[in-house]
Amino acid sequence: MEFRKLSHHDIPQIQEISKDIWEGDDYIPDVIDIWLNDSDGYAFGLFHESNPNGNQKFSEPELIAFGRVKFLNLQRAWLEGGRVKASYQKQGLGTKLTEYAINYAIQKGVDWIQYSTYSENVGSISLAYQFGFLQKEYLVYLVGEISTISDSLVISDIQDAHETPEQDLDSLIPLSIMDIFAFIQNNFSPPLSDVNLGWTFVPIENDLFRENAGDFDWYAFKHAFLRVETPNGASAHESPKNDEVFCTLYGSNPDAHQLLGKFLLKCKREGKIQKIIMFLQKDLVPALLESGFHFEAAHETGILLFEKKV
Repeated sequence: MEFRKLSHHDIPQIQEISKDIWEGDDYIPDVIDIWLNDSDGYAFGLFHESNPNGNQKFSEPELIAFGRVKFLNLQRAWLEGGRVKASYQKQGLGTKLTEYAINYAIQKGVDWIQYSTYSENVGSISLAYQFGFLQKEYLVYLVGEISTISDSLVISDIQDAHETPEQDLDSLIPLSIMDIFAFIQNNFSPPLSDVNLGWTFVPIENDLFRENAGDFDWYAFKHAFLRVETPNGASAHESPKNDEVFCTLYGSNPDAHQLLGKFLLKCKREGKIQKIIMFLQKDLVPALLESGFHFEAAHETGILLFEKKV
């Protein structure tokens, strides 16, 4: 077996592996071109040079696993997209893949390595602890259908809405990337070190935040802020479908619930969005469940952020 950098020539084999991931709903085929063209990332594969399974579909060496290291800057690396071919799973290749990615990042001189994973992904979580990562954050994952969500989150008697410098809550005007960065820095104690961007996170560092968080709509009210990701087809990560939005909600009650409630009313008025995927703090969950949101599974699930100092 041999590791090497992936190329566009490998895309058919990448797609062959991805078709068996997440019941065929893997996001990798949608972003692989972006990954392969990204000078700040290293997409790599593990190949069986002899193609021992006699795969007739591909005559070249067999791709059996792949992943990606994204360099956020000189100090930080992000691991993502780790996949093992279905016929090779539970043979220790996930460990090999993770070890190779970590060593590659270390060779490039980074100080910190991060990655996120779904709370139901037992294998990925086990690898995090095996390689000395620490859990840094956990956000709950909720789903809501616009047609069944009530208006119970909205508090109509907002006394101070027009007095806040951040924005008028009723108008829901998106903030600039620099304004939301300043808002996050100045309105949270203890301060946030990372902010969720759906299935990934970004450190609260000026250049990193501007580079990675500028494609979203950001709203703020008092001690809460909301990130909204609409379908745009340009994301290098998993992104919402045409009738969906991904939202991240941080803050304290009732500010966070008021902010989200107004956004929900906006969605209902416009009639374009049918489904909302939420990533939010655990203490904000009960009110959303009461208003019609639900867990994706029969129980609570979420997204975990892991970090390793090297």
